Amino acid sequence: ENPPEKWRQATQTAQYPEILENYIVCRLLLPALDKLYLKELSRLSYHSIVQTVIAIERFKNDYNRLPENLSQLVPQYIAQVPLDFLDTATQPTPIKYRIVPNGYLVYSVAEDGEDNQGSKELWTYEELIEESNRIDKYPKDMVFEMAKP
Repeated sequence: ENPPEKWRQATQTAQYPEILENYIVCRLLLPALDKLYLKELSRLSYHSIVQTVIAIERFKNDYNRLPENLSQLVPQYIAQVPLDFLDTATQPTPIKYRIVPNGYLVYSVAEDGEDNQGSKELWTYEELIEESNRIDKYPKDMVFEMAKP
């Protein structure tokens, strides 16, 4: 289950009804904690992207080619493949990597928890209305794209 969704359900379904009913401050703060939690997961995913890009570039400098997959970077360039903290899988999943015709992509799913194959497109108005956990003006995935020189 998606960690942000699990957190949201815990706050919205009132696992602690006596707190939510009796303490107005708690009712005001719980939605903010939800957003704070998502921002922390995003920050950790950005960190994973940066670690991965540095390891790929070091590999590329040594071998004059891109690695076929991220496991080729272990253990010489990174101790383990960094995790995608926003992925909806029940088990931790690695950050995503794809070789594309003009270079490569390293990406994480965005705060909605969906893998959109490294799409940098913004959500349409209809898509934002359809899913409440999508955030306006944010791309579908958090993407780092490295173009060939």
